[in-house]
Amino acid sequence: MKLLFLGSGSAHTLAADNFQSNMMLTADSGRRLLIDCGSDVRWSLAKQGLSHLDLTDIYISHLHADHIGGLEYVGFQTKFDPRCERPRLCVEASLAGPLWNHSLRGGMGVITGMETTLETFFDVRIVTANQPFEWEGARLEPVPALHVSGRHESVHSYGLLIEHDGHRTLLTTDTQFTPSRLSSHYNTADLIF
Repeated sequence: MKLLFLGSGSAHTLAADNFQSNMMLTADSGRRLLIDCGSDVRWSLAKQGLSHLDLTDIYISHLHADHIGGLEYVGFQTKFDPRCERPRLCVEASLAGPLWNHSLRGGMGVITGMETTLETFFDVRIVTANQPFEWEGARLEPVPALHVSGRHESVHSYGLLIEHDGHRTLLTTDTQFTPSRLSSHYNTADLIF
């Protein structure tokens, strides 16, 4: 299994040689899990010689545009390109409705001759925080991390704890510096990003 950082920049990255923090996990089987799908994913994939044709699965950590802004591109490309199957979209249960209703429906809700849903474009797989799921021989666990806190509401980002071949890698995704909230995961991880 191989983890490729397609970019490691912020939401405001403008550099030609770095992109938003999107990653790709490639299994020995050849399946590819895109971890987040930010607005500049077309360019970060192209820089690696990849395109929508190479995506089989997508995991979304949270609903900011630098993590979901490329889903419209991927959804339309894979829907209308006969060489593609619908990518699997793994999304934490609390994010699935808002992802479609507040982020994607405005641009993707109607195509010629039909109204659409998230399932029109993606094979949606609902995952649950702190509940591991299997992906190509790896155990992936969505890990909630505090990303943005307001007076009355907080936004969580669901990182991933990846366990494969006896190794544990933690991808926090976007999080505030709150080590005590993630200490149990930090203590068991071999590698943390």
